[in-house]
Amino acid sequence: MRGNVYKRCEEKGCRSAPNCDHPWWMTFSHNGRRFKTSVDSFAKTPVRTKTEAVKTWLPKFVTAIMESRYPQTDVPVTRPIVSSTVSEFLKEYRKRHCEAEKLNMDSLSWKLKVIDRRFGALPLSAFEKPGPIEDFKADMVGAGKTHATINRYLAQLKHMINWAIGRELLVKNPFFHKTRNPTGIRLLKGEGKRRRRVYPPEEKTLLDACDVMNTGAHDYVGAVMKGRIMAAIDLGLRRGEMLKITNHDINWKGRPVPVLTIQWGNAKSRKEREIPLTSARVLRFLKSRRLVGGAEGFPFGSAAGERVQNFRRAWETLLRLSRITDPEEELDGDLHWHDLRHECGSRYADRGLDGRHIQMLLGHSDLKTTERYLNSDTKRLAEAMKRATAGRS
Repeated sequence: MRGNVYKRCEEKGCRSAPNCDHPWWMTFSHNGRRFKTSVDSFAKTPVRTKTEAVKTWLPKFVTAIMESRYPQTDVPVTRPIVSSTVSEFLKEYRKRHCEAEKLNMDSLSWKLKVIDRRFGALPLSAFEKPGPIEDFKADMVGAGKTHATINRYLAQLKHMINWAIGRELLVKNPFFHKTRNPTGIRLLKGEGKRRRRVYPPEEKTLLDACDVMNTGAHDYVGAVMKGRIMAAIDLGLRRGEMLKITNHDINWKGRPVPVLTIQWGNAKSRKEREIPLTSARVLRFLKSRRLVGGAEGFPFGSAAGERVQNFRRAWETLLRLSRITDPEEELDGDLHWHDLRHECGSRYADRGLDGRHIQMLLGHSDLKTTERYLNSDTKRLAEAMKRATAGRS
């Protein structure tokens, strides 16, 4: 029901309602409940014309009801945010924004910890000045951090400051804005797209090194590491979501092939997605782990099917055994675990899979993100160009 403005004249037979001295009333129904009040009472001032009541006070009345601010006895009591230091502010930001919005905390928690260590003791008002953030930016550049890493922290700080401004905790944002702050802090430009490829010979070296890790000295993690590598290259699974997969997430009766479901709570994008298990080697690995730990066992977890938080040490050991990266021998193959996920998208692109389908597989919200993942093979690009121009003089 729409809001309505009317008069209910107390004197029977009052025929000049629009011009009489009786007050105007407003009514509005919401969620099965009807609200009504006199315009004078709501405005706390005499309102004589219907035009003023309709154009000025009825919209405010409806808004107050929709926001649960009317009647005043129904106004929810909220605790104001009091943040004298950045550390105290971060606790509120985490609770009221990150957790309330059910954001994926896998990587966000680490960023917030780094920001807390750097700025925690400072007063929150320090974020209104560019100095502390510019020093942080310069230190990260000096430490050799990549542009992508630095920009992620700067973007996080920018969002936190805007969030604080929206809650009247800060007044201004020191970051660049075309009109409001043209001399503000900017994110780094020239961020190089990572183009590291993992070709079959190097992949075989990694998989062979996994067999060496099937010993007690390495907690018999070799077989699981091999499954993780194959799943990253063939399915494009992120490390975090891979470690949260349980045997229960695999539908072995799926047709035409079994289907792996990435639950929305485990996905970075917070969107559930289904991945057809067309990779024969990944399928063999998952079948071998089907009974390990039962239905709630973690196939990409420990050798016993238990949940693990990360496998950084096993990955570093694997790089050393495969002689890709070994600081002691001054070997630096510059191979990151995330490169395996990039390789997945790149291989499917080389084979002609549509970009939208690659986006679905990798679980990206934006196709532009997927396009940054695809590192075209120059050799295959040349072959494709030759095919496209075949027969032309």
